[in-house]
Amino acid sequence: MRLLVMIACSFLLYAGGVQATSPIVEAYKAYAEALAQGDVLTAEREGEKAWQEAEKANNKNYSAILAYNLAQLRIRYLPREDAITPAKRALALSKSLPDGALTVQSTQLINALAIGIGKPNRSNVKALKLAISDFTSANLEPNYPLFHSHIVLTTAAGKRRNWGEALQQSTAAQSIYNTMEMQNAPILASLKLFEQRQN
Repeated sequence: MRLLVMIACSFLLYAGGVQATSPIVEAYKAYAEALAQGDVLTAEREGEKAWQEAEKANNKNYSAILAYNLAQLRIRYLPREDAITPAKRALALSKSLPDGALTVQSTQLINALAIGIGKPNRSNVKALKLAISDFTSANLEPNYPLFHSHIVLTTAAGKRRNWGEALQQSTAAQSIYNTMEMQNAPILASLKLFEQRQN
């Protein structure tokens, strides 16, 4: 299993002002170790704990990063779990921290994605497209939320039988798949089905 690309959280272990015995750091270490071993359920539990500890400590920068990571982990591996709550918190914090570790465009994208996965109606699809546009306009590196957003839009277009848009979104997803050197043959095969639909 290819592991999540985590936002530079390693600084949690060494950043000034956070003691080595901090509950935030301890929970984050357990999260990172579980993720490295492919234990997604433990990683999710410890990720939630690390985020909540950052909230208790009122450490907004760490809280934003940990909420973002938790939302991303849930979107990628545990789609039935609540990704919207941490995604919304990451977005709110990134807007209030202009010099924080996260860009508003990144958190807008993961927030729109979390909402769009749960309820891909017209309004949410439009918001997701806008978030993708803002993300790409900011020249940010392609990441898993961007890839997954194109998957959601591919599926939504397919349900509407808008095969031209489905192909466009599928092509964008495949490009990100290649850029990120992902290794998920079933997803790639599903994306390529939309090319056959055009022929």
